[in-house]
Amino acid sequence: MALQYSVGIDALPSLDPLPWEAWRIKTANVDTVGIVTANDAAIILQYSAKIINTFPANSKLKSASINNADITIKQEGNKLVFYSSGSLFGLNVFVNSNQDALGIPEVLDKNMISAFNIDVNNYAIGLATAYSPAENTAFMKIPYSKNGNVTFNMIVNTETKSVTVDLTTGFVEFSNANISIYPNPATDNLTISGITKLTIANIYTVNGQLLQTKSLNNSINDISLNNLTNGVYIIKLQADKEIAVKRFVKR
Repeated sequence: MALQYSVGIDALPSLDPLPWEAWRIKTANVDTVGIVTANDAAIILQYSAKIINTFPANSKLKSASINNADITIKQEGNKLVFYSSGSLFGLNVFVNSNQDALGIPEVLDKNMISAFNIDVNNYAIGLATAYSPAENTAFMKIPYSKNGNVTFNMIVNTETKSVTVDLTTGFVEFSNANISIYPNPATDNLTISGITKLTIANIYTVNGQLLQTKSLNNSINDISLNNLTNGVYIIKLQADKEIAVKRFVKR
C-alpha cells in the first residue's frame, strides 16, 4: 500500500481515499524523510522479512547504505535501460511531459516489487526491494516510440535526482538543482554557479572526446572557452557521487 500510495494509486479507496489521513502518512513514512516513497515500502519489506528489526523512526538511526545509491540511464536500441550503483532499495520515477512516448516498463530484477500508475495523465513508477541489485546491474527497461526529450524526476532511496534523455540522440543530461551554467550560448567564458565543494569539470565534444578539465572550488567559477571552436559541447560536473551533465553552445 505504501508503494502504491507513492505513485498516486488509491490503495484504500473505501477506508481512506487519497490523500491519506495525516496519522496514516506518518505511520507509512518509516524512513522519516519527506513524503511516503518507495524507500518506505522497501524498509517495510525488509522489516516484514526480519532483515531489519526496527524502523529508522524508532531507532533514530539512518543507515548509511540508504543514501549511497545512484541511477544511470542508457539508450539501447528503442529502450531506455536503468542501471543502479550503490545500495538501491527504493525508487520512484515521475514523468510529467511527453509521457506518451514511453511504453510500459519491464522490471528485470525479480527481487523488486513494483507499482505503476500509467495513463493519459500520469506516468509514475515505484520500485522497492529488500535486496539491492548487484553493482551496475540493469534492473528496468522502458521502451519508447517517439522522439523528443523526456525528463525523469526520481527519488533514489531518499535523494532526488532529475535526468533528461534526448530520445533522438540518446544524450543523457543529469541535473543538479543547485548548479547552473550561463550564459548559454557562451562566447568567451562559461560561468558555473552553485558549487559547494571541490568539483571536477570536464568538457567533451558531443562525440565524447575529452577536451579540457578544470577543478572548481568556489561558489562561482569561470571557465575559459577560448580554445574551443564554435559548436555544441557537453560539460560534466562531478563531486563525489553528485553529478551534473549539461549541454552548452560556444559561438
